[in-house]
Amino acid sequence: MKKKFFNLNFLDTVITHIKKKTIIISIIILVSFFFFLGFYRDYKLNTQNNSQANHLVEIDNSEITGYKNNKINWKITAKQIWAGHNRDILTAENILNGQVFDDYGKVIIKNFQAESIIMNRYSKSLSGEKINCLLSNRKSIKNNNVLEAYEDKNQTLNIKSNAMRYFGDSKKTYFYNGVILTQGKSKIFTETIEVDNEKNIAYLDRPFRMQGTDFTVSGNQMIIYIDDEYSELMGNISGFRPGTVIKNMAIDERERLLKAKNTYLKCDYLKYITKNDADFVELKGNIVISQNDKSIAGDIGSYDNKNNLFILNSNIKLNAENLYWLIKKQKRNALKNGEIKKSLGLATTLNADKIIFDAKKKIANVIGNILITQKDKEINADQMNYDDSKNLVTLLGNVKIVREKTDKLTCQLVEINLDKEEFYVEQNVESQFVIKKKKNKKQ
Repeated sequence: MKKKFFNLNFLDTVITHIKKKTIIISIIILVSFFFFLGFYRDYKLNTQNNSQANHLVEIDNSEITGYKNNKINWKITAKQIWAGHNRDILTAENILNGQVFDDYGKVIIKNFQAESIIMNRYSKSLSGEKINCLLSNRKSIKNNNVLEAYEDKNQTLNIKSNAMRYFGDSKKTYFYNGVILTQGKSKIFTETIEVDNEKNIAYLDRPFRMQGTDFTVSGNQMIIYIDDEYSELMGNISGFRPGTVIKNMAIDERERLLKAKNTYLKCDYLKYITKNDADFVELKGNIVISQNDKSIAGDIGSYDNKNNLFILNSNIKLNAENLYWLIKKQKRNALKNGEIKKSLGLATTLNADKIIFDAKKKIANVIGNILITQKDKEINADQMNYDDSKNLVTLLGNVKIVREKTDKLTCQLVEINLDKEEFYVEQNVESQFVIKKKKNKKQ
């Protein structure tokens, strides 16, 4: 058997290739080393060796202003401002106040307070620790083709973070490491926030948790449009409102019972608008709102808090262990019609295209391809209306009721008056009933 030998030329080629790769990698490491060495040197000179021996210039209780293209960029007021060996670096300590401006000279970040700030003249940046500041709400106005902005003192967002970096060239500010954003009575907790100072938009690209006085919402991402007073929440949105005991007996007992139970929300997207002191919520994607004994699902939804109006669209599915929550307890106990009593106590599924619930008028409208299922019956219709003030249920259009799989009723209109416990049927009525024969006891 012939022995195989290594090809020395091939081996030489491999070694040469490895040498080339090694040289390239070495160059990359060397460049990276000097880059980080410079960054570390600035940091060390201005933070770790912060002794008066290293202060070449020192100014107490003073204000310093940064400019870009002859326009004011930022302004810092501090107890102490000093320069060390690096002429491009200034350090401010015990920041009393600070402001950041947009290209129009308007304040976008104000009431800036910090433990310390490093001002880099070369990179036109600010780096700070232990930050507390306000993001201003501005109203955009187009006047003679010039975009102007003014501060709305009633709408501000407070940000606290352990660290901050502002870049003058890109007009972006980054808050990171334990960020807390507060507006009104709500707080948002996350790890990083990027603020586009020209557009006045805040981006939260890390998971967040929003805590209000009576709710909690979490998700993967959030965008806050500060000027336009709305926010977009995206990715695995989960909401929770704990049950609350309402002692005001003037409020409808069914509302008190609903609010006494824990409520959960799931969806893919949520838009929260707060314009003109009116809350408006838009929901999209795999929406599920649930309590322990009932749930409703759909694809697109909205809630208008000012008008107390809830709308849910597309692939509606409601599941309920019973329907007792629809009718006041006193009225429910007074019912004499055994069939109505039985139906209220049965587990129910409702499928439809759309639901509109007007809480002010106490009217619910269910629209499109309605299918109501209980264990002993199925009901189809084009539309169903429930008027709570009149205790009236109306089924409209292509109504079909099948009971016990044998009794059938078709028509165009059905009215169920729960007060009178009466059942009305009109228009193109057809019925089919199977009369069951009693079994002979002797058989």
